Amino acid sequence: MGGNNNGISLSGIPGFDDTALTGLFALPPAQMSLLATVLGLVFIDGLDTDQQNVLGNFFMSVGQSIATAAAQSELIQANSDPTKIMQRQIQALRKEVQSLARKVNRQ
Repeated sequence: MGGNNNGISLSGIPGFDDTALTGLFALPPAQMSLLATVLGLVFIDGLDTDQQNVLGNFFMSVGQSIATAAAQSELIQANSDPTKIMQRQIQALRKEVQSLARKVNRQ
Protein backbone atom coordinates (compact mmCIF):
# COMPACT_ATOMS: atom_id res chain seq x y z
CA MET A 1 0.00 0.00 0.00
CA GLY A 2 2.49 2.48 -1.16
CA GLY A 3 2.13 6.12 -1.88
CA ASN A 4 2.39 5.68 -5.63
CA ASN A 5 0.52 8.65 -7.05
CA ASN A 6 0.20 8.29 -10.80
CA GLY A 7 -3.19 9.97 -10.94
CA ILE A 8 -4.60 13.39 -10.31
CA SER A 9 -3.04 15.19 -7.36
CA LEU A 10 -5.22 17.31 -5.13
CA SER A 11 -2.16 19.37 -4.22
CA GLY A 12 -2.14 20.65 -7.81
CA ILE A 13 -5.39 22.51 -7.16
CA PRO A 14 -4.69 26.22 -6.53
CA GLY A 15 -5.29 27.08 -2.89
CA PHE A 16 -5.53 23.42 -1.79
CA ASP A 17 -3.87 22.69 1.54
CA ASP A 18 -3.17 18.99 2.06
CA THR A 19 -2.60 19.43 5.81
CA ALA A 20 -6.11 18.12 6.49
CA LEU A 21 -5.46 14.99 4.42
CA THR A 22 -2.15 14.40 6.18
CA GLY A 23 -3.94 14.59 9.52
CA LEU A 24 -6.73 12.33 8.27
CA PHE A 25 -4.28 9.58 7.32
CA ALA A 26 -2.60 9.82 10.74
CA LEU A 27 -5.80 9.19 12.72
CA PRO A 28 -6.02 6.01 14.81
CA PRO A 29 -8.63 3.47 13.54
CA ALA A 30 -11.22 4.26 16.24
CA GLN A 31 -11.04 8.00 15.57
CA MET A 32 -11.26 7.42 11.82
CA SER A 33 -14.43 5.35 12.35
CA LEU A 34 -15.89 7.99 14.63
CA LEU A 35 -15.13 10.72 12.09
CA ALA A 36 -16.83 8.70 9.34
CA THR A 37 -19.92 8.26 11.52
CA VAL A 38 -20.11 11.95 12.42
CA LEU A 39 -19.65 13.01 8.79
CA GLY A 40 -22.32 10.54 7.70
CA LEU A 41 -24.78 12.02 10.18
CA VAL A 42 -23.91 15.57 9.13
CA PHE A 43 -24.37 14.75 5.43
CA ILE A 44 -27.83 13.20 5.88
CA ASP A 45 -29.23 16.09 7.90
CA GLY A 46 -32.25 17.42 6.02
CA LEU A 47 -32.25 14.71 3.34
CA ASP A 48 -35.18 12.38 2.71
CA THR A 49 -34.64 8.61 2.48
CA ASP A 50 -34.24 8.57 -1.31
CA GLN A 51 -31.67 11.37 -1.18
CA GLN A 52 -29.80 9.56 1.61
CA ASN A 53 -29.71 6.40 -0.54
CA VAL A 54 -28.37 8.30 -3.54
CA LEU A 55 -25.71 10.07 -1.48
CA GLY A 56 -24.71 6.84 0.29
CA ASN A 57 -24.44 4.96 -3.01
CA PHE A 58 -22.39 7.80 -4.46
CA PHE A 59 -19.90 7.68 -1.58
CA MET A 60 -19.70 3.88 -1.82
CA SER A 61 -18.96 4.22 -5.55
CA VAL A 62 -16.21 6.74 -4.84
CA GLY A 63 -14.76 4.39 -2.21
CA GLN A 64 -14.90 1.44 -4.61
CA SER A 65 -13.07 3.47 -7.26
CA ILE A 66 -10.35 4.39 -4.76
CA ALA A 67 -10.02 0.76 -3.61
CA THR A 68 -9.82 -0.48 -7.22
CA ALA A 69 -7.11 2.05 -8.07
CA ALA A 70 -5.12 1.11 -4.96
CA ALA A 71 -5.39 -2.61 -5.72
CA GLN A 72 -4.26 -2.10 -9.31
CA SER A 73 -1.34 0.04 -8.12
CA GLU A 74 -0.27 -2.68 -5.66
CA LEU A 75 -0.51 -5.33 -8.39
CA ILE A 76 1.61 -3.30 -10.80
CA GLN A 77 4.15 -2.61 -8.06
CA ALA A 78 4.27 -6.30 -7.08
CA ASN A 79 4.70 -7.37 -10.71
CA SER A 80 7.65 -5.02 -11.14
CA ASP A 81 9.44 -6.16 -7.96
CA PRO A 82 12.72 -7.78 -9.16
CA THR A 83 12.63 -10.43 -6.42
CA LYS A 84 9.12 -11.53 -7.34
CA ILE A 85 10.01 -11.56 -11.04
CA MET A 86 12.98 -13.84 -10.29
CA GLN A 87 10.80 -16.08 -8.11
CA ARG A 88 8.34 -16.49 -10.99
CA GLN A 89 11.20 -17.25 -13.39
CA ILE A 90 12.63 -19.84 -10.98
CA GLN A 91 9.21 -21.45 -10.65
CA ALA A 92 8.84 -21.60 -14.45
CA LEU A 93 12.31 -23.14 -14.77
CA ARG A 94 11.49 -25.75 -12.11
CA LYS A 95 8.36 -26.73 -14.03
CA GLU A 96 10.41 -27.00 -17.23
CA VAL A 97 13.02 -29.19 -15.49
CA GLN A 98 10.26 -31.43 -14.11
CA SER A 99 8.71 -31.71 -17.56
CA LEU A 100 12.07 -32.63 -19.12
CA ALA A 101 12.74 -35.17 -16.36
CA ARG A 102 9.39 -36.85 -17.06
CA LYS A 103 10.23 -37.03 -20.78
CA VAL A 104 13.66 -38.55 -20.05
CA ASN A 105 12.15 -41.11 -17.66
CA ARG A 106 9.65 -42.23 -20.33
CA GLN A 107 12.41 -43.04 -22.83
